[in-house]
Amino acid sequence: VTSVVSHGADPVDRRHNELVIRWEVEPGPDLKGFRVYREVVLTAAPEGGASASGPESADPEKTPQPGPGAVLVTPTIIKGPGPHSWTESPLPKSGVYRYWIEALGTGTNHLYLDPIEVEVDPWADVMLALYPNPVVDQMKVAFSMAEAGPVQATIYGIDGRMLYREDLGTKTVGSLEWSWDTRLADGQHVAAGTYFLVLRTGTVVYRDRFVVMRRK
Repeated sequence: VTSVVSHGADPVDRRHNELVIRWEVEPGPDLKGFRVYREVVLTAAPEGGASASGPESADPEKTPQPGPGAVLVTPTIIKGPGPHSWTESPLPKSGVYRYWIEALGTGTNHLYLDPIEVEVDPWADVMLALYPNPVVDQMKVAFSMAEAGPVQATIYGIDGRMLYREDLGTKTVGSLEWSWDTRLADGQHVAAGTYFLVLRTGTVVYRDRFVVMRRK
């Protein structure tokens, strides 16, 4: 590697349950590829008085490198001319992480790019998206849950009448998705018009309006 052009992380994408690490370098003739490591950053001193983790380098002249707790997260070497990217999906549990990119040369030669720190916030109970809207054939609802629990989806007409209800069972913490093909319990499609979705996740209730259109 002759020099680093750019590297960093995209914001955590809750809807797609992922984050993306990106980097670009000006390669030297002996560059073989890259590996990515993930390291947990301790935000408070653990029991026993140890300090929060930082880049592993007691010697200021020494290049920082991952600590002993870092985990290799790329199963194969990432090759190619670049720019490069690596996607973490699903997201790790909430916390602060340090991602290390190791550039591999010939033989045992290697070096680490400066680490990239990413914070993954705790999951929250939130409806992320209802799409497409208007709906033609199928609607998808993306949501997340902070705690495991039962989920129920109910469709109401514009006049407030309940038209369809589906118990989705007990769901786990994280990013989830429910699909509806616009059919009622009798198998018939709902007519074109305006409807309301009520999504219950534990004690939290979300409401959203959507429109159904029919093909001519």
